[in-house]
Amino acid sequence: MKVVISNQSLNSYGSRIMTAGIDIKQYEKNPIVLWMHIRPVIGSKEEPLPIGRMENIRVEGENLVGDIVFDEKDDFARKIKGKYEDGFLNMVSAGLDIVELSEDEQYLLPGQTRMTVVKSKLREVSCVDIGANDDSLVDTTLYYKEQVIDMNKNEQANEVIPLLKNRLDNNNKKMKKMNEILKALNLKEGATEEMAVKAINSLKEKAARGQIAKDSIEVMKNEGNRFLEQMERDGELSGCSVEIDSNQNVLATSTIKVVIQNVPMGVSRNISIEMGYAESV
Repeated sequence: MKVVISNQSLNSYGSRIMTAGIDIKQYEKNPIVLWMHIRPVIGSKEEPLPIGRMENIRVEGENLVGDIVFDEKDDFARKIKGKYEDGFLNMVSAGLDIVELSEDEQYLLPGQTRMTVVKSKLREVSCVDIGANDDSLVDTTLYYKEQVIDMNKNEQANEVIPLLKNRLDNNNKKMKKMNEILKALNLKEGATEEMAVKAINSLKEKAARGQIAKDSIEVMKNEGNRFLEQMERDGELSGCSVEIDSNQNVLATSTIKVVIQNVPMGVSRNISIEMGYAESV
């Protein structure tokens, strides 16, 4: 039964394995196929023995492939073979020892968050139910210090395949820039791409109708209010406001109508006093 042992696609851990860097020499001397990476330790019935061997291991394009030969004398192995033949199982997993990692851009794919395994050593292949590659029928299990690594635990994952610091920094910069764009569009942080596109299209429609952009209106209003508020502080006005209609067609009139409303400050120039006599007060 032909299977893809490993390929170079991005796995769910945010890393990838370079096929050309997988050393199979030692594995070819003992090409065992396990079930779920389980190796018998104490020889109990609950611990399945190897269920087959891998033959004709070769590279096809970016894929490392081989042919599984199941142990027909083993009841459990025959069951697993039947699951594959009937389509209930479809995936295998390569158990690899990491030899060399790289964060060189030539080995990175879009969306990758961890370093690339450029050199590794194949130690076993397992039949599995669920794997780590979302877009293929290939899974990878990594060994470190003779132990299977749980890549879902960040502490272990970071020790084995570190995060790409430059990529994280770039992502943070992109996020900061995106927030600046959202702010310019009068959107809150975390706004969706759909909301941003809608806001941009709205600005384009206003421009086509000759209307003033909201941020431009705010700039002009703030400038007008700055001078009027100073007059108010100087006692020349007792109140003021600046209004600009965003629906006016500037493109057609070449004119921006600004409405300034102010409440004048009352000034007393004369004092009139009346004096006289009264019978009582």
